[in-house]
Amino acid sequence: MIKRLWIFFILFAVPLLAQEVTPAAADGGTCLLLTESYENAFIKMLLTLGALLVLICATLWAIKRFGRGQFGLGSSRTIKILERRPLSQKSMLYIVEVEGKRILVSESQFEVRALSPIEDEKGP
Repeated sequence: MIKRLWIFFILFAVPLLAQEVTPAAADGGTCLLLTESYENAFIKMLLTLGALLVLICATLWAIKRFGRGQFGLGSSRTIKILERRPLSQKSMLYIVEVEGKRILVSESQFEVRALSPIEDEKGP
Protein backbone atom coordinates (compact mmCIF):
# COMPACT_ATOMS: atom_id res chain seq x y z
CA MET A 1 0.00 0.00 0.00
CA ILE A 2 2.85 2.36 0.85
CA LYS A 3 4.51 1.62 -2.49
CA ARG A 4 1.31 2.56 -4.34
CA LEU A 5 1.05 5.84 -2.47
CA TRP A 6 4.71 6.59 -3.18
CA ILE A 7 4.23 5.84 -6.89
CA PHE A 8 1.09 8.03 -6.95
CA PHE A 9 3.04 10.87 -5.33
CA ILE A 10 5.91 10.56 -7.80
CA LEU A 11 3.65 10.38 -10.84
CA PHE A 12 1.19 13.12 -9.96
CA ALA A 13 2.39 15.39 -7.17
CA VAL A 14 6.01 15.93 -8.18
CA PRO A 15 5.19 17.34 -11.67
CA LEU A 16 2.74 19.78 -10.09
CA LEU A 17 5.34 20.93 -7.59
CA ALA A 18 7.95 21.30 -10.32
CA GLN A 19 5.96 23.79 -12.40
CA GLU A 20 7.31 27.31 -12.59
CA VAL A 21 5.35 30.18 -11.09
CA THR A 22 5.60 33.60 -12.71
CA PRO A 23 6.04 36.68 -10.57
CA ALA A 24 2.91 38.54 -9.58
CA ALA A 25 1.30 40.42 -12.45
CA ALA A 26 1.22 44.20 -12.18
CA ASP A 27 -2.48 44.50 -12.87
CA GLY A 28 -4.02 42.28 -10.22
CA GLY A 29 -1.30 40.50 -8.34
CA THR A 30 -2.35 37.04 -9.56
CA CYS A 31 0.17 34.30 -10.23
CA LEU A 32 0.01 32.28 -13.42
CA LEU A 33 1.34 28.77 -13.87
CA LEU A 34 3.48 28.27 -16.94
CA THR A 35 2.57 24.92 -18.40
CA GLU A 36 3.79 23.18 -21.49
CA SER A 37 1.45 21.78 -24.08
CA TYR A 38 0.15 18.30 -23.40
CA GLU A 39 2.01 16.88 -26.39
CA ASN A 40 5.37 18.16 -25.14
CA ALA A 41 4.69 16.94 -21.63
CA PHE A 42 3.67 13.50 -22.95
CA ILE A 43 6.82 13.21 -25.09
CA LYS A 44 8.96 14.32 -22.15
CA MET A 45 7.29 11.72 -19.93
CA LEU A 46 7.86 8.94 -22.50
CA LEU A 47 11.53 9.88 -22.85
CA THR A 48 11.96 9.88 -19.08
CA LEU A 49 10.23 6.51 -18.80
CA GLY A 50 12.44 5.09 -21.56
CA ALA A 51 15.56 6.39 -19.82
CA LEU A 52 14.46 4.80 -16.54
CA LEU A 53 13.81 1.46 -18.24
CA VAL A 54 17.25 1.55 -19.86
CA LEU A 55 18.80 2.38 -16.48
CA ILE A 56 16.97 -0.50 -14.78
CA CYS A 57 18.02 -2.97 -17.51
CA ALA A 58 21.64 -1.77 -17.32
CA THR A 59 21.62 -2.17 -13.53
CA LEU A 60 20.24 -5.71 -13.73
CA TRP A 61 22.81 -6.60 -16.38
CA ALA A 62 25.62 -5.22 -14.19
CA ILE A 63 24.38 -7.20 -11.19
CA LYS A 64 24.29 -10.39 -13.24
CA ARG A 65 27.68 -9.70 -14.81
CA PHE A 66 29.69 -8.48 -11.84
CA GLY A 67 27.74 -9.69 -8.80
CA ARG A 68 28.07 -13.44 -9.29
CA GLY A 69 27.25 -15.23 -6.08
CA GLN A 70 26.33 -12.16 -4.09
CA PHE A 71 22.72 -11.61 -5.14
CA GLY A 72 21.91 -15.02 -6.56
CA LEU A 73 20.93 -13.64 -9.97
CA GLY A 74 23.92 -14.49 -12.09
CA SER A 75 25.29 -17.50 -10.30
CA SER A 76 24.64 -20.99 -11.58
CA ARG A 77 24.00 -23.40 -8.78
CA THR A 78 26.20 -26.47 -8.69
CA ILE A 79 24.71 -27.87 -5.48
CA LYS A 80 21.01 -28.79 -5.43
CA ILE A 81 18.98 -30.45 -2.70
CA LEU A 82 16.76 -32.86 -4.62
CA GLU A 83 14.87 -34.39 -1.71
CA ARG A 84 14.81 -34.28 2.09
CA ARG A 85 13.21 -36.66 4.54
CA PRO A 86 13.01 -36.36 8.32
CA LEU A 87 14.07 -39.45 10.25
CA SER A 88 13.32 -37.99 13.65
CA GLN A 89 12.93 -34.52 15.14
CA LYS A 90 16.68 -33.97 15.12
CA SER A 91 17.87 -35.88 12.06
CA MET A 92 17.27 -35.66 8.31
CA LEU A 93 18.27 -37.48 5.14
CA TYR A 94 19.04 -35.48 1.99
CA ILE A 95 19.64 -36.44 -1.61
CA VAL A 96 22.05 -33.80 -2.89
CA GLU A 97 23.27 -33.30 -6.44
CA VAL A 98 26.78 -31.86 -6.78
CA GLU A 99 28.04 -31.28 -10.33
CA GLY A 100 25.78 -34.00 -11.69
CA LYS A 101 26.59 -36.59 -9.00
CA ARG A 102 23.95 -37.61 -6.47
CA ILE A 103 24.98 -38.16 -2.84
CA LEU A 104 22.98 -39.37 0.17
CA VAL A 105 23.70 -37.07 3.13
CA SER A 106 22.59 -37.41 6.76
CA GLU A 107 22.23 -34.55 9.19
CA SER A 108 21.86 -34.74 12.95
CA GLN A 109 22.29 -32.24 15.73
CA PHE A 110 25.94 -33.27 16.05
CA GLU A 111 27.18 -33.79 12.47
CA VAL A 112 26.55 -33.82 8.76
CA ARG A 113 27.87 -36.90 6.96
CA ALA A 114 27.95 -38.05 3.34
CA LEU A 115 26.67 -41.62 3.46
CA SER A 116 27.07 -42.88 -0.09
CA PRO A 117 26.97 -41.84 -3.70
CA ILE A 118 23.82 -42.81 -5.57
CA GLU A 119 24.30 -44.43 -8.94
CA ASP A 120 21.66 -43.88 -11.62
CA GLU A 121 20.00 -47.12 -12.62
CA LYS A 122 19.50 -47.30 -16.34
CA GLY A 123 16.71 -49.57 -17.40
CA PRO A 124 16.40 -51.50 -20.70
